[in-house]
Amino acid sequence: MCMKKKCYNTLVILDSGGIIRGTYQKTHLFDAFDWQESGHTLAGNSLFLPIATPFGRLGLGTCYDLRFPEVALHAALQGAELLIYPSAWVDGPLKALQWKTLISARAIENGITVIGCSQYAKDTFIGQSFACDPFGNTLAEGGPQNELLLVPVTPGLTRDAHSRIPSLVNRRTDLY
Repeated sequence: MCMKKKCYNTLVILDSGGIIRGTYQKTHLFDAFDWQESGHTLAGNSLFLPIATPFGRLGLGTCYDLRFPEVALHAALQGAELLIYPSAWVDGPLKALQWKTLISARAIENGITVIGCSQYAKDTFIGQSFACDPFGNTLAEGGPQNELLLVPVTPGLTRDAHSRIPSLVNRRTDLY
């Protein structure tokens, strides 16, 4: 959707019959380093509410949203068991390390599986798609190219993680 010569960066979730099950407009725009995403993109005004899928309840964020732990926390508190971040993660020093570390952190701190799908473009985007389970185990790891990765998702793993490490329940919301 475009307005005033700017567009929303929009994710669309389709079910197996091609029916739209949900949409999400990226909320955090990448205005950092030499990029100015807000120059051509509008920020969305709401976070994605998880939807039921055959793989568990799915939450969404995209790209730069990964740097904001509140996005993943919101999804987890709304019942997400799986969180996907389609991305064009900008290349640069330590960016691949940051990408994998942030995906792992979002998975571990929220007790959910997190999948980061990053496109590759030489000297622009890193590729290196990555998936992590709630305990920090790597489920899939791509190289610096565009490729198809199969990620083994275990729907009950979130319940197991939440029962063994109940950090979402133990949060001290009276302090923050």
